[in-house]
Amino acid sequence: MAARASRLRAARDALLAATDKFMLADYPISSAELVEVKSYRQMLRDLPAQEGAPFDGGGDDTPWPAIPQL
Repeated sequence: MAARASRLRAARDALLAATDKFMLADYPISSAELVEVKSYRQMLRDLPAQEGAPFDGGGDDTPWPAIPQL
């Protein structure tokens, strides 16, 4: 169980890192898109606390939130 939780957090952290650039003050993004990205990031942060976590450790059975289309 601990190994699956660790894999879930690692996969989640990689997805968060992929959206870090959108959080920079000078990144060209609309306010509506920024709201989408912030919501997505919050859902990722909340994932390990959801019922059923760590799911399958970040694999296909993990209920990943939809990636915002920017």
